[in-house]
Amino acid sequence: MDSKKSLEKKLPKLPYGEGSFTRAKGKIYFRKTIVLDDGSKKEIGVFGDTVNACIKKMKEKETKTKKAVVAPNKETLINAMTWWLDTYKKNKVSPTSFKRLKDTVRCRIGESKYANDRYQSLTSDDLQKLINSANNGEFSRSSIDKIYLALNEFYRFASLRYKFDNPMLLVSAPIESNVLKETKSIMWFNQDDLDKFIEQSTARWKTGRLRYNGGHIFGANTQMGARIGELLVLQWKDVDFEKKRIYICKTLVEVPNPNYNPDNPKSTKNILVVQNSSKTKKNRYVYMNDIAFNLYKKQWEETKFNEPDDYVICTRDGNHLDEANANDTIKAIQKPYLPSAWLLYQVSYQPRLSCIHILRIDTFYQCLYLPCHME
Repeated sequence: MDSKKSLEKKLPKLPYGEGSFTRAKGKIYFRKTIVLDDGSKKEIGVFGDTVNACIKKMKEKETKTKKAVVAPNKETLINAMTWWLDTYKKNKVSPTSFKRLKDTVRCRIGESKYANDRYQSLTSDDLQKLINSANNGEFSRSSIDKIYLALNEFYRFASLRYKFDNPMLLVSAPIESNVLKETKSIMWFNQDDLDKFIEQSTARWKTGRLRYNGGHIFGANTQMGARIGELLVLQWKDVDFEKKRIYICKTLVEVPNPNYNPDNPKSTKNILVVQNSSKTKKNRYVYMNDIAFNLYKKQWEETKFNEPDDYVICTRDGNHLDEANANDTIKAIQKPYLPSAWLLYQVSYQPRLSCIHILRIDTFYQCLYLPCHME
């Protein structure tokens, strides 16, 4: 009865910005817009039998809501940049680009002496010293540029949102001639090397069985230059023999495993997924010359997986290969005819470059700089 009388009383009108009372579902509803520590606004509401009960619940909910929100404007550099990546940057870039950017922030910026300083307290001099510290002979120009670009984009975002002067406006990355790490020269395949590669890629055992899984396609790729992720998920429906072309419309990317369990030895941090667009998000047709056409045709004739949805290069079970399998195959193709010093360069001197990436560069080089009649 007392509860019913309280509902019938006229509800108080609060000052502007303090919220408002209404009746809903037989109770009093108190709603209010609060300002969080990160500068954003959020509307919250509570139900109660009386005005005083609503006010008490509102104070508790307001305190709990504010505690649950990270306050990036008061955070350390590494925590604030991680928050920015997960909240704003993640949806703007591809999974592989996001992983690469997050690794840069975690490994390069997170291990600097400024990582645990409050990011708004860092000056242009501090950030310039952070960039300069990376130029110690260990990192290449591209690695230093990634650090600079990550800091530059983060501070541009933070300075606009929290209204402070952007210290990165006065910071610069070193020019190429000032980078201490030596730029390694590139060893190119010549036309004879590519001819030998194609010949070896189609080699057979004495039984007549092909020696290398997908060898025809790896040989054809010396004439076409597809990326490794694009080649591994190519399906027969993407190959047009009539028009002598392939359609590049997807790629294989490595992304963090959302179900990763460090306590499970079989669980991996990263997994491979098919991304329904090329690396540059620009789907394209790549035309085949006679060499590539014949090699694709032989692969289609000899594989038992030649239905439209089957992968052009696949395992015994019909699944696509991963990059490690492809690289091992290409190394095996090269081994019989390349000098040991060359092979050591390919697999050790450039351990982070995939073999297909190296062949892709060589294809580009042959087309532009050598008098090779590549169609």
